[in-house]
Amino acid sequence: MINSVDCLIIGRGVAGAVILDYLVAAQIPLEGIAWIGPLDKESTCSFNSTALVAKQGVQKGLSELGDILSESFEITENFIKRENPHGVETAQRFHFYRDDIEREKLINRFGDCFEQSPFGLLGISEMVYLINPIEYLEYLSKKNTSSLKYNEDAFVINVTRKEDYWLVKTGATEYKAKQVIDCTGAYGQFIHCHSLRPPAKIVSGHYIEWNNIHFEKSMVLTYGGHNLIYRSSDKTLLLSGTAVKDGTMVPRSEILNIYEEMRDQFHNIVPKTMGRVKIGAREKARKRLPYLREVNKGFFSIGGYYKNGYTFSHYIAHKLVRKL
Repeated sequence: MINSVDCLIIGRGVAGAVILDYLVAAQIPLEGIAWIGPLDKESTCSFNSTALVAKQGVQKGLSELGDILSESFEITENFIKRENPHGVETAQRFHFYRDDIEREKLINRFGDCFEQSPFGLLGISEMVYLINPIEYLEYLSKKNTSSLKYNEDAFVINVTRKEDYWLVKTGATEYKAKQVIDCTGAYGQFIHCHSLRPPAKIVSGHYIEWNNIHFEKSMVLTYGGHNLIYRSSDKTLLLSGTAVKDGTMVPRSEILNIYEEMRDQFHNIVPKTMGRVKIGAREKARKRLPYLREVNKGFFSIGGYYKNGYTFSHYIAHKLVRKL
C-alpha cells in the first residue's frame, strides 16, 4: 500500500523541524503531511552543535551574506520571544582580543565599546541565546506531531519522479507525495536523491563538551576565534571553533592546542582534564549562503546552513511558506 500526502519532509534535524513548525503555523491547506527521518541523536548534525545564536555585530547593507545573517537572527529572535520554546536561554557574551589586529576587528564590527569584564580582560559584550539542541528539537517535534498524517523513524532510500507525483521509499514504506522538501543537509549528499541537490562542500565541525559543570550563570567567552559556552540549565560547558575544511577528522594535537590555550587563559572555568570531543558534518554552499531551490517540479532542496543552522532554518522556513 502506498501512503498519499500533499507534502513530505525528509530530515529530522533543525531544518525539518522548523519547516514543519512554519507549515503548521501558516495553516496552509495541505491534505496530509509526512515527516520522515531517523531519530538518531548521535549522527544528526543538529544534535552535534553548540547552537549559539547571536547577532555578532552584523549589519545590513554591506554584503548579501550579512543581510541574510542579520535577517535570520531577527526572525529567530522574534520566534523565541513569541514562542518561549523549551531549550533556549539567554546569556551574556564577551568578545576578547589577543592582539591589536583582533582588537581593530572588534571595533569595526561593534564599535569602540570595550568594558572591564568579570574575567580580568577588556571585552565587548552582547546578549545571546543558547540552545540545548535535544530539548529544543523535542519541543518542536511534540508541538507538531498531532498535525502529521505520517511520522516515520526511517531512512529514505529512494526518491523517484513519476508523472504527477514523487515516489518516496523507506525500508518499509512507500509514499506518494505532491511536494517533497529535502532537509537532510550534509547527509543528503551521500544517500537519496543526491543528484537533485545543489553542489556544496561537507565540512566537519568539532567541539569539546564537559558535563556536570557548575557555575552560577550561563555565559559565552569568545577568544581567538573560539567560543567557551556554558549552559546553566543543563550544567554543560562547550568549547567550539575547531572546524576543518576537508574530511571529517581533525588532528588531536590541534584540538589539544585549542583546549590548552583556553584552559591557560580561563583556568578558573576550563576543567583541568580534557572533555569529550564531538563532531557534526555540515553543508557549506557557495559564498556560505543558504539555499532554497525548487530543483524539480514539487521538489524543494534546502541547505547550506553551515554554522548557522539554528537561525538559517527560520529564514528559509519563512521564505518557503511564502512559496507554497
